Amino acid sequence: MLGAFAPDAEFSGEAAVGLWGCAVDEAIAQLITFVERGLLTQVASSEDYDSTRIRWQQHSLLRAYALALLREQGEEKVQRRVHATIYLALL
Repeated sequence: MLGAFAPDAEFSGEAAVGLWGCAVDEAIAQLITFVERGLLTQVASSEDYDSTRIRWQQHSLLRAYALALLREQGEEKVQRRVHATIYLALL
């Protein structure tokens, strides 16, 4: 589902939670795993210590792979709509 995110764009933990539809702790744990594997970078920390507000940026390789999987499964348009809906709600 990360393939629906814009290339090189930062995103928040809130966006990941909304995209994956999982618990905050689960999403943050997965994002940290991606960081440990060099697929994500933590761009900025949250000043209020809310883990969902940490900013992340995905490596272009992760996004390309995720986008290829979405296209292969015919899910690109659906996930882009979900992505847009999440960001509209966050605004």
